[in-house]
Amino acid sequence: MLAATARLVMRTAVVGTIVTLGSVVATLCILQPLTYECLHLPPLIVKYDKVAVSGCDSRLYHKLLFTNQGAVFYHLADPKKTYTLVMVDPDVPLHGDGYFFLHWLHVGLQGSDLLSGVITTGYIISGYVPPMPPPFTGVHRYMFYLFEETGKGVDRHANIKRFQFNLYKHAKQRGLCGPVAQAMFNTQFSLFTDAFLKNILL
Repeated sequence: MLAATARLVMRTAVVGTIVTLGSVVATLCILQPLTYECLHLPPLIVKYDKVAVSGCDSRLYHKLLFTNQGAVFYHLADPKKTYTLVMVDPDVPLHGDGYFFLHWLHVGLQGSDLLSGVITTGYIISGYVPPMPPPFTGVHRYMFYLFEETGKGVDRHANIKRFQFNLYKHAKQRGLCGPVAQAMFNTQFSLFTDAFLKNILL
C-alpha cells in the first residue's frame, strides 16, 4: 500500500492536508514563526465606526479613527472551531525582537462570531486599548492576528502583561496554530491635529 504522505496546501496559510491513497483524512494547522512584516495571510476585516481595515493595509490613518473597539470579521472561519484574536504594536520603543505591546487579547471566539462580526463568545484576557504611539517614534504598525485553537483549552485567568508581550511564546504555550488571518493599519503621534479632528472623526 502507498504510505501516508503529508503536504502543505498553502505555506502562507499554514494549513496542511494529510492524504492517503488520494483521500483527505485530516487537516493540519501548525504554529508559524512571527515576523514584524505583514504575512499576506487570508484577510481579517476590522470595521471601526468610520473606517475598515483588512489584510496588509499600508495606508497611514489618524489614530482617533481607532478609539473604540472594532467589529472583527473572518469569512473563512469554521463555525465549529474556536479562535484567539490578538492585536499588537511591534514598533513600540524599548521592546526587543519578538516582543510587542499588547493592545487586545480575546480567546475562545466561536467561528460563528467571526462570520457575523458580532462577538458574543469567549473571554477577554486583555481589553482593547486604542493606538497610542509616543512622540518622535515615527509610524507604528498595529497588527491583528487570528489563531486557531487546538483544543488544549484557554486560561481565562491568565496574567498577561501588555509590555514585553512575546506573542510567539504565548501562542506556543497555549497550543495555538497559525496565524490563519491578519489585518493591520498604520498611524503615528499627532498632538497638533488631535483637538481639531476629534470633533470630525468621533
